[in-house]
Amino acid sequence: TTGTKMSFLCTQPSITEEDEKRELAGLTSDERHGILDDVFGRNTEATETLNRRVISQGEIRSFYDHVSKVPVHERSAIILASIHSPEIIENETSPTLFIRSESYNLEKAAKRFVRYWEARLDLFGEERAFLPMKLGRGGAFEDDHEVLEVMKNYPMFRTFLPNDDVGRTVLYCDVTASDTDGSFFNYHRVARVKYVWYNIHQALRKQSAKLLGLVCLIVRGQYCNLNLFDHIAEKMVLKTAIDCFPVKIRSAHVFYPRNSLFRLIFQIQKFFLNKEVRYRIIHHPQNLPTTQQSGGNISGDRQTSLTEDQRKAAVLDALKPYGFDPKNLPPILGGTYEVDDNWVQHELELNG
Repeated sequence: TTGTKMSFLCTQPSITEEDEKRELAGLTSDERHGILDDVFGRNTEATETLNRRVISQGEIRSFYDHVSKVPVHERSAIILASIHSPEIIENETSPTLFIRSESYNLEKAAKRFVRYWEARLDLFGEERAFLPMKLGRGGAFEDDHEVLEVMKNYPMFRTFLPNDDVGRTVLYCDVTASDTDGSFFNYHRVARVKYVWYNIHQALRKQSAKLLGLVCLIVRGQYCNLNLFDHIAEKMVLKTAIDCFPVKIRSAHVFYPRNSLFRLIFQIQKFFLNKEVRYRIIHHPQNLPTTQQSGGNISGDRQTSLTEDQRKAAVLDALKPYGFDPKNLPPILGGTYEVDDNWVQHELELNG
């Protein structure tokens, strides 16, 4: 019931505003500058120059030496991958990606590599984990009907917008475009998490993501219904995206209705994130046009009345300092960019 879920949420560990104030006061100067550079797209030329550096064969050997030092039971997935399809390791999880994602710290890169493969095996199972991350014939998603159904029914959950003003890859997620009753959450959480894995793998194909990282725009306008909050899936996505994938998520902008339920949810989510990640997530409480106000909305908050033009202008004003051009933003965020909602069919046809 809604009451039971609310009681459960209120007992979960969380990060309060007071906790954040204390933590912010303790950040070093380098930590502050690093966060600001990522959030506002500063110093990208130096980042690109660094990530274009050729990684030597000696560094690759050292990377694998660090991998071999991990206890066997913790790297069983990599052993299996090297047996089943070693080409997948190089084609989809090249050591260079992990080395760059950890700023050339070989030991950290090796540990991320191990975590990635363990998470991949756990999520996809041995039958699919060692297949290419692609739709269609011969891929990990071939005949995975529930995942394909989620993708087809909710194509707006993964759209790549044009790069931001400094050239970083922009991933746009908006379930609200096609979800009016929360049916997205009727799908098994494993199918939903697999969808996210596919999204991030597609980002890794982009040179801009490899060199400069990823920026996310997330619209969560429908989810003020407590019954739709799946904290287990949220934790799975956050942990794998941040701790496993070889891509730097430079910042994430989250748009959501102005209500107290979301404030509680974000306080819980922050508990699972380290401080380097928490302060790269920018929250934009907005008066989104498709907010569901029934069926378990326990917030008690009322939405301020704005015209659609006023709402869009407010969103554009909020995003302008972060390097987003209106012509590269979708209409719900005040822009004019028309996204492709047929990408699933296009990629299925491309892959047979």
